[in-house]
Amino acid sequence: MKNRILRISLLVTVFLYLGAVSPSLAQVTDGFVANPPMFQARYYHTATLLADGRILITGGSSSVGGAALATAEVYNPTTGRFQTTGTMNVARIGHSATRLNDGRVLIVGGTATNGSNTAEVYNPTGNLAGTFTYTGPTVKNRTGHSATLLSNGQVLIAGGGDPRDPTHLPNKGELFTPSANAFTETTGSMISPRTLPSASRLPDGRVLLAGGDGWTTSTNPFTHLTLDVSMPLFTTELYNPSTQTFTSGPNMSSVRVAPSSTSLLLNNGKTLLVGTGEASFQPPTAQVFNPLNNTLSAPIALHQDINTNGDVGSAGHKAAILANGNVLITGGATYSNLTAAELLNPFIVSTLPYAFIYNPTAQTFTRYTADLARASHTMTSLPNCKVLITGGAVAGGSVTNSTVIFQYSGCLSPAPTATPYL
Repeated sequence: MKNRILRISLLVTVFLYLGAVSPSLAQVTDGFVANPPMFQARYYHTATLLADGRILITGGSSSVGGAALATAEVYNPTTGRFQTTGTMNVARIGHSATRLNDGRVLIVGGTATNGSNTAEVYNPTGNLAGTFTYTGPTVKNRTGHSATLLSNGQVLIAGGGDPRDPTHLPNKGELFTPSANAFTETTGSMISPRTLPSASRLPDGRVLLAGGDGWTTSTNPFTHLTLDVSMPLFTTELYNPSTQTFTSGPNMSSVRVAPSSTSLLLNNGKTLLVGTGEASFQPPTAQVFNPLNNTLSAPIALHQDINTNGDVGSAGHKAAILANGNVLITGGATYSNLTAAELLNPFIVSTLPYAFIYNPTAQTFTRYTADLARASHTMTSLPNCKVLITGGAVAGGSVTNSTVIFQYSGCLSPAPTATPYL
């Protein structure tokens, strides 16, 4: 009898222990939890999910308006810590990092030390450090572009421009072919050359490009001087990989320019567009693109009570799709109620400590209080109902190396199949 009681007691203890540590047995409370920091403070960096489940962090800058970084590091979700890895051949900010079907990561352009037409690939296999190797250069200089993995394994580079000559934007996209490690221009030209667009690959293989900045020539009626001026765009266009051509899409209800705007493919096949134009003073809204009839929904309002002044911020926010089909949106900065000096660096006082959950079924946003006000950070969905959030610019004008995990309940899809990297 005594042994039986001991066995029952042991089973209860084991069950309680497992419930304390296992996400499948313990109840998960939605919210932000602490996580170890990165080795280096970064904003405007990239975060790319590798095939083995780790996350590659590259480039960015460690100070607002500072020099670009060539360093990289890798987050291991098994240990919950960051590891050093190889160094890029070029210091980059405003670049793109796209995982290829063969597991490598293509890194393109940006405001770079050796020119923004450079590209390289990261190979995560072979050793702990990982290696960066040059590929052929892009045809045009690119920074502030989009990079989208196509269903045929190529990568579409669209938009962006030359930081040394921002008024002349490339009017064609480029295709990276992994087997050749080379770029070629698309057959067709873009409808509207643009920098800082958002891009999403649709279920039918097309790519939706939305918003961004164009350039136009304007003459001052008083001085009669002619200037090239930036022009935020309402327009969208669609790239067809079968014909390598671009066609016009529907106009949005407001201008949307990255990093004040993001787009994300939803589990229902539609695309969520969120945000507004950089320093446009327009309240950020959302619209949903339906690829079946190429239409946009009516605008969906975000909360208007983000802080006590009624400001609504979206500059530098980030979005990630959750396993339960919802969308997490975090951070950003507001341009409302700032002085002229503060407008030059809105991160000084105006980063916002809020997050939103978008429910595609109800088409509603629910607000959370975030761990730390940050902008131009990164967000990456992990298995087991978690999202990794790294770095960003914070109030006071500094850049942080802090990271946090957003955990949530209700995963509807199984964790991705991946071999853990130990």
